Amino acid sequence: MGAMTMSLCRICGNGDGNEDVTLREMMFGLGEHFRYVHCAQCQCLQIAEIPADMQRYYPDDYYSRELPPEAVGATRWLRRLEGAIRLHVSNRLFRAGRQRRIFEWLRGTGASVHSSILDVGCGSGRLLQELREFGFRNLVGVDPFLSEGAEERSAVPLHRSELDALDGRFDLIMMHHSLEHAPDQQGMLRAAAERLTKNGWLLVRIPLVGGYAWRHYGTDWLALDAPRHFYVHSEKSASLLMHQTGFSAPRVVYDSGSQQFWGSEQYRRGIPHRCATSYDVCPERSIFSRAQILEYEQRSRELNRERDGDTACFYAQLA
Repeated sequence: MGAMTMSLCRICGNGDGNEDVTLREMMFGLGEHFRYVHCAQCQCLQIAEIPADMQRYYPDDYYSRELPPEAVGATRWLRRLEGAIRLHVSNRLFRAGRQRRIFEWLRGTGASVHSSILDVGCGSGRLLQELREFGFRNLVGVDPFLSEGAEERSAVPLHRSELDALDGRFDLIMMHHSLEHAPDQQGMLRAAAERLTKNGWLLVRIPLVGGYAWRHYGTDWLALDAPRHFYVHSEKSASLLMHQTGFSAPRVVYDSGSQQFWGSEQYRRGIPHRCATSYDVCPERSIFSRAQILEYEQRSRELNRERDGDTACFYAQLA
């Protein structure tokens, strides 16, 4: 990937009043600094120059490369039954957690187990494998940073490539915290638009600048994730981007979680996200009590209701 510099906002084209912001790499504690530009017009925060070699910032222990064990036998049958109940009856019958959130995302798109689903920036394919266990069958993943051998190990078709190199059309294209990693924002969403079926859905989950976590923590906010996040959108800039690339006005649902607090508190104290004393790696060795985490979870739910959280889901169809 060659270097890319900027003088104008790459989303709205504004060049007046933009603010320079210096961010540091904190996931692995590399200590490197990067210049970002905060657009005064659409509020998008974007890296000024994309590093020529991004592979080094996605090591083998990068979180999206982790793969859970596959369900077998009776457990697999029960998972499929559970998936049918979650989709068609009530997801609320099951306790809160990652899997309940997965079905909340899907119910917003009208997806069924027969839908053709593409996960862009799929990592190890973890989400696709979970969907497969719940009875979904028409699944595909694409990610230019797939780890060596991931395509052969996965029970779901995975492709080590960019989206624009992939053939086919899909009823649902998902981008779970992957759009912000793409150097060409318009190109990525246009490629998605070209691969959607007529009544298909685009689901984009991204961090959003401007909310409480950004105002309170500033450059210590966890979701900045320099230099991997080339763009940290505002709700305004993300909606503008979708309009530019052929999508209808999106429906936006805030879905931030407690890590906006504990992750940012760690960064404020100089604790990397992937270190032995991080809550992400070993909760028992972290600086947080269970009561603090529960308080952060409650506060996150309140911020989502107030549309002031640090991440959101964007649901859009072709215009």
